[in-house]
Amino acid sequence: MTVRATTFIAAALLASSASARIGETEAQIAQRYGQPVPAANPQPDRKVYKFKDFTISVVFRDGRSVQEQLWKGEEMSMEPSIIKGLLGANAPAGTHWERYGGDNSWKRSDGKAMADLVAGTFTVSLLKKGELEKAEKMLDQAEKDKTKGF
Repeated sequence: MTVRATTFIAAALLASSASARIGETEAQIAQRYGQPVPAANPQPDRKVYKFKDFTISVVFRDGRSVQEQLWKGEEMSMEPSIIKGLLGANAPAGTHWERYGGDNSWKRSDGKAMADLVAGTFTVSLLKKGELEKAEKMLDQAEKDKTKGF
């Protein structure tokens, strides 16, 4: 096996073990990462975990994860193979991720989640029914408003 293949496999395994699945309960996430660590800016609906080289910030609603942010180390970098693993870990059977609005944004094929990578932080968020369509309509209207009157 080549060094490149070995590196890819190791990164994929790390990503799959370092990614909470969106929608998991607090107990499931604590089982995956251990107990939360003190947060610099504590919020009642958010918990922070440290796992391997990752920091994971999780927002909970009704006892389930609705948004997760992951970054690696102080440099906050994220290798493409890890991003691929994180997306895969958050794609239930029968779904897949599609690029959306740029190279570092994705939407899940079922319309129930979005993900992006900004400044080395990977974020995946659950969407309520109709949120994606509502956001798209707002963006379309904003584009139309820019050219109104010309």
